[in-house]
Amino acid sequence: DVRNGWLYPMGFFTEHRLFFFFLVLSLLIRLQGLDLALVSDEAGWAIDIHKPSFEPLQVLHPPPMLSLYKQLFALLNGSTLTYRLLPFLFSLVNLTLLYLLGLKLYGKRAAIFAVALATFSFWATIAALQADIDGSLLTMCYLFVMYCLVQYLDRERIQDVRKQRLWLILLGVGLGVTFLSKYTGVVLFLIVAAYLLLVKKSLFGALRVLFPALLLAAALFAL
Repeated sequence: DVRNGWLYPMGFFTEHRLFFFFLVLSLLIRLQGLDLALVSDEAGWAIDIHKPSFEPLQVLHPPPMLSLYKQLFALLNGSTLTYRLLPFLFSLVNLTLLYLLGLKLYGKRAAIFAVALATFSFWATIAALQADIDGSLLTMCYLFVMYCLVQYLDRERIQDVRKQRLWLILLGVGLGVTFLSKYTGVVLFLIVAAYLLLVKKSLFGALRVLFPALLLAAALFAL
């Protein structure tokens, strides 16, 4: 029903009001920790954020995610709050992706349950405020890639070729960004490959999806 879509915002908010309730609740819970002092490995990220780009880093990961921190500091002039603001914002994106993925795979009740768990989960709250890339930023990459993969397979099933290509491109971009975020992002490739093997039930069927996505990811990584 289009009345519950983006063209009718009030219908959309009413239809998904429980999701927005938990999203706002998550925001309020996590706001309290934005100004907490940095601890443990977070200090390494703080040092790297303020280093010139030509100096060796404390945390050996590709530069794109670190550059997001640098740009945010340049914009806001920096404080303890600024270190935690980026993962905080990404955590809200993660809740949205988690909800959309749950809707797509299991239905509304399961999606709400997953978002509720993430709202009150100790780890999810810590991850949403942790000044690094593992907690919120890399999690966002994983959720985005899996959502693109599920959407691609759905469009393939109903033979919507135009949108199928779009989701395949987004899948490749998501994999590329994940590899550029952290080298251990290669684990996501194994997850995607295993999921495709389960769904396609053949190596050729899995490779037919995985190969073009990986080509695009590799091209993006090479840049």
